[in-house]
Amino acid sequence: SGMAGSGVAGSGVAGSGMAGSGMAGSGMAGSGMAGSGMAGSGGTMGCVRDTMEPVIESLLVDVQPWDGAPGSQAGALTFDASLPKNIFEPFGLAQTDPQTGMVKTNSSLNFVVRRDQPILSPISGVVRSVTFQTNWWEQDYEIMLEPAPNSHYEIGLDHVMDPTVMPGDRVTAGQVVGRGSNWISGGPDRPVRNPTYGLVELQVNYFSDPSCFGFATTVTRCPVSYLGATSSARIRAQLSQLMSDWERLKANASIYDEASMPLPGCLTLELAGR
Repeated sequence: SGMAGSGVAGSGVAGSGMAGSGMAGSGMAGSGMAGSGMAGSGGTMGCVRDTMEPVIESLLVDVQPWDGAPGSQAGALTFDASLPKNIFEPFGLAQTDPQTGMVKTNSSLNFVVRRDQPILSPISGVVRSVTFQTNWWEQDYEIMLEPAPNSHYEIGLDHVMDPTVMPGDRVTAGQVVGRGSNWISGGPDRPVRNPTYGLVELQVNYFSDPSCFGFATTVTRCPVSYLGATSSARIRAQLSQLMSDWERLKANASIYDEASMPLPGCLTLELAGR
C-alpha cells in the first residue's frame, strides 16, 4: 500500500506509480518485479499517454448471493460474522486508524476473502507492474494493470499472493491473477494479520501528466464508474446484494449508508490524488 516502487529497467522506464492502498497515506511500498514501463520505446521523450478508459467487467473476487446460512460460502466470500472487519468496504468510506487516531478515506473497493480464494483481473488489458511490497507489515504483492500501454489510467490490485502474471502480460477480465493474502489492516507499528482471511483492494488511479514519465496521481476514482455495457447491471446488483446480505447476517441495517451512494459501493465518485 502507499506509493509503489518505480525504477528503470533495461532501456525503458519501468514500474508503476501510485499504489492501490485503499487507505490514503498508508506507507511506502517496496521494490519488486519491474513494471512494463515503455515497452520497446527506449524511453523516448515523445511518448504520450494512451487515453483509452478502462472497462471493468469483473470484480476482484467472485461475489454471489448469500444463502442465509451463517458461515456459508457465497462465491469467494465467507459469511462469517466473526470476520476481522466488514466483508466489504466502500470507496470513500472514512475510517479512524486505531493506531494513530487519524481519519483515513478508502480509495478503493475492499473485500475480505479467505486466503485460498482466487483474485481476478477486473479488466482486459496489460500488466504494468507486479511489485512485492517488502515492508515487513505487508509482505504481499501489488499488481498494476492498464487498459493499454502507457495509459492515463492504472488499475491497482493490492494485497495479492502467488501472482500468476508478469509485467507486459496481456490479461482478460475474470482471469485469475493470484490469491488472497493475510494482511487485514495497520502499518509498521501494529499490523493486523489473520491466519484465514485477508483484505484485497481494487483501485482506479488517473494520471494527468500527458507524458509517460509523470506518475503523480491527479485523482482516484470510484471503480463502479468504469463498468462496461455488458457488466454494469450485473456488478451493481452484486455490490448491492453483498451489502444487504452482510447487514442481514450482522442484524444491522445501518452498516452501509446506501442512500448516500451515487453508485453502489461508492460514497463518492472521486478523491484527490496523493
